[in-house]
Order: sequence, then structure tokens, then C-alpha cells
Amino acid sequence: MRGGAVAEPDRDDLVVVGGNLAAVVAALEAARTGQRVLLAADARPLGGHFRGARVEGLDFDIGRVMVERADASVVATAAPRARGDEPWTARGAQVDAVLFEHLEGLHRAPTPESHVLGRRWPDHVTANRLDVVSARELPEPAATDGDDPLHARHKMLPGAYDSVDYGTAAAANHGDLHEVLFEPFVTKVMGVPSSSFLARQHRYAWTPLYWPESLRAARAAAPGGAEQVLPEYPFFAPRSGFTGELVHRLEAALRAHPRVRVLETRVERLTTHSSGPVVTTADGTWFGRRLVLGTPPARAAELLGLPRPVERVGGAVTVVLARVRASAVTAPVSCLYLCDPVDRAYRITDQDVLGGGDADWHRVVVEGGGGGPDDGGATDDLASCAREHLGVDDPEDLQVLRSMTVPGAKPVPTRSLLTAMDDERGRLLEAAPGAFLTGSLVSHGAAALSDQLAQGWCAAHLEDGEAKNPSGGLVASVC
Repeated sequence: MRGGAVAEPDRDDLVVVGGNLAAVVAALEAARTGQRVLLAADARPLGGHFRGARVEGLDFDIGRVMVERADASVVATAAPRARGDEPWTARGAQVDAVLFEHLEGLHRAPTPESHVLGRRWPDHVTANRLDVVSARELPEPAATDGDDPLHARHKMLPGAYDSVDYGTAAAANHGDLHEVLFEPFVTKVMGVPSSSFLARQHRYAWTPLYWPESLRAARAAAPGGAEQVLPEYPFFAPRSGFTGELVHRLEAALRAHPRVRVLETRVERLTTHSSGPVVTTADGTWFGRRLVLGTPPARAAELLGLPRPVERVGGAVTVVLARVRASAVTAPVSCLYLCDPVDRAYRITDQDVLGGGDADWHRVVVEGGGGGPDDGGATDDLASCAREHLGVDDPEDLQVLRSMTVPGAKPVPTRSLLTAMDDERGRLLEAAPGAFLTGSLVSHGAAALSDQLAQGWCAAHLEDGEAKNPSGGLVASVC
């Protein structure tokens, strides 16, 4: 070297640290545009939660994972927005292409159902079916009008919704219906009452915020006519019934791509310089020009030498993966929301009904709140609940294959938590200028499957710091 000059290290165009779904999409999309990509998986399976689980030869999604149509979506999220935190619907055409390339046989899934007042109804929680409101056992809907600052028409505008909690907003819009149709469900999902989190985050708890006029119209509808008040929100599913198939196909394409290197080992150090990121693992040191982060918040802070993020406080969730003899099921359902407080479970999903398959044994996922390391009865309670609602008499016809409990699985979106997360995001970007954040690093509630697909596409297609991308098409989310 002349004059003691130091040779410029060989740099990849894009370095992706972490293996969430957005990271996988970003790596593959970038490689397809001609970029050289290094994906440091940090010793974690690619795809994270959305990879699902394989148990005794059966593929399970962890919870209900289904596909939504972008132009039908209702986006409810908290301001301010940041790069990577745009509504996923604005990236629909590109996410559409990812889905249809890697998921086979997408079709309209059967209407989900809800269990209220001891019987089944078309789903009022996620599908906008308001048939249940016509039940005369239920109280009258709220009389709030559009001028009230708590009316749901204002929920995305500055004003009362900057600080109001979901319980207060729901009572103003739903009236006493809230205590029957939503509160027991919220308490099971979140582990706290609906008065404990911000109304603008209501979709994080999988609950709606209907206009009072819609509820009153459903109440007044002729028998069988309540479903006409709002159009049903459609969902889609692959023929396999396993949306995690998306992750596995993306990973196969990624590993086969000649412009991608995947490092399996744990990242020992991540530093950033004006010329780009530097990643060190047991296998060596690697250099890049741009950085995408796809790790959990605590791991990102650890890698960049930042303080540990504020604790995300939330209720535990127990998930039971079971196989059920199809011939023993007398009350089949694709997805059933359990809104009555007597049930410990809050959702039962039959993946084979979703996919339209005819297997002798169906894959059934049961979700419930309140389980913990010392709660040995959680699995039995959830299995019993599933047998009851599927109409399975013989316990041998529903076999639990795996049960998992995740403490704090649904962090409660309070104002203090959102403020802390904004501060943490700012510190991350100070420590890693120009990094593209994804998943839970972006903001609270930005780690759904649909969001991560859009984030991954944007991270790969940045031009002069902005993602160029029209809207429309199909996207997927976890509901």
C-alpha cells in the first residue's frame, strides 16, 4: 500500500441484523434488485413468531394468522408516524406480490364466529358482523352523536383521543353493550381491563370501536338483516391452512439466492460508522453500506450498547396446539372468539377448516390468558374449553401436542409505554444513524405480519431515503 493507506474493506450493500419476518423480506427483496446482502440471523430461527411450529409432523400457526385485503383495511394506530411505520395498506401491491409468490391457494376463509350469551353468532370482533346486537337480551346501544368528542369518528384526529382509554371510548360509543360484547374478551386477551390502555390502540387487543349509529341500525334491523349494516370484513387463508408456509418459502428462496449470505451464529458486536455498519460474529467481521435491524428491542439495545428498554408489562398468554379427530367434531368452526367470561380461552382456531382441507385429524390452536409458570391447570382448562365448543365428547379425540405460556405476551399500550418506546427508538437511531428499524423496534403494534411485510419491502427499496411504492392489493396480518 502506498503512503500507508488502509485498504477499504469489502462491503455488502445491505447488512440485516436479526431474523424477524421484515428482515427476511428485506434481504430477499434487496438481493433481487441486484444488491449484495448479509443477513446475520443472530442464532435465531428466521421469521420469528410467524414461522409457526412443527409438532409430530404437523405445521401449526401460533394463534390465528390470516390474510386481509388492503383496500378493505381499517388502519388504527398512534401518531406520530416514523419511517417504516406507514399504514401497511400503502404497500399493498408489493406485499400482494410476495404473498401470491410464496403462499399457494389463497382463498376467502369462512366467516369467523363469536360465542356470546351462550350461543354462536357471526363474528362482531374482527369481521364487522353485528348480528348479535339484535339479541333482545342485550342492552340498547349508546345514544352518542357525532358532535361528542368521544364519538368514534374522531378516533384518528387530535383531541380527546390523545389520552382517552379504550374502556371510556367504548362505553361512549357502545353503551352498556361494551360490558357484554367486549370487556370479558379484552380482559382475557390483555390481562387488564379495557380502561388500562389507550383507545387509539384498541385494535392491538383485537377489538373494534364501532360508531353508535352502526350499532343502533343493527339493533333496529329486521331479523336476519343486521349483517347488512356494515359490509363483512373478509379474511383469506392458504389451502394448506398454515400461513407459516410463507416464512418457510421465503427462507428457501433467500438461502438459494446467490447474492445472499446468511450467518447463523450469534452476533457478538454491532458498530456503525460513517461508511456503514460493522458486524462481528464468531465467524469473522463483516462490513456493509446500509443497516436493517430486525431484532427484539432488548437485543438491539444490547448490541448497540444502550440501556435496556423499559419493561413491557402485560398479561401472560397460553397457547395449546392440539390435533382433533375430524369425525368427532359436532360443532365445527374456522375461528371462534369466546366473549363470555365463563370461558378461560378467548380464541379457538381450526387450521384445516380455514384451509378447506379434509384431513382425518385437524390442527386446532387454543389461546387463553392468565396462565403462568405455576398454573399447571391452564393447558387442561383450554383443552376442555376446546372440546366443549367443538362438541367433542371423548377426551381421546382431542390430543394436546404442545402447550406454551408466554409471560407478558401482550404489553399494555399505555401513554407512558408509548412515550418510552419513542425515546428508545430515538436512541437507537442516534446510535445507528440511517438504520431502518422493523417490527417492534418501529412502534407499539407495528410487528403484525402485514406490517412486517410492508416494512421489509420498504427497507429493500429505499431510494434517496424514501421508499417508492404505490398502494393497493393483498396483505396479511395476525388478528
